[in-house]
Amino acid sequence: MFLTQLIKKIRSSSNPIKIRNPVTQKIM
Repeated sequence: MFLTQLIKKIRSSSNPIKIRNPVTQKIM
């Protein structure tokens, strides 16, 4: 769903959000 889309986007663009957001980091 939305989370999957968000993770896909972050993995594609490699944004600094994944480093800043611990929740996203945990999911990955």
